Amino acid sequence: MNLADREGNAGLLIEIKESAEIEAAVKDLPWGFNELVALVAVNDLTRELLSKLVSSKSISRILLVRDRTRAFDGFSEDRISPNKEYSMYGEETLNWNEFGALSASGFLKTNVEKPLCLMAAWNSIL
Repeated sequence: MNLADREGNAGLLIEIKESAEIEAAVKDLPWGFNELVALVAVNDLTRELLSKLVSSKSISRILLVRDRTRAFDGFSEDRISPNKEYSMYGEETLNWNEFGALSASGFLKTNVEKPLCLMAAWNSIL
């Protein structure tokens, strides 16, 4: 997998576990780097973290990886009210997926305008 762009540098690879770490990593970028490639364990992915990763201008790419050493509670790629668009009964108002959804509109419909890759294991990137 080639993460580099035409200029050859995609950014500094750094593990991000929570959204506050993005700003700290940007402040501590070594000379010559102005972008980050975020390495995120799927286990750590939350609604807030996904939003910050997508909106941050300093994150050039996102690598998601499954950390098999930890229990995975999971998340839903659907919206907080999955039946809202497809209900047979008209307007659906029940938000039964509120705690599992990564975004209000659903992870599947989140517009991520940067490369987003899923790696099978940590050793896939070494």
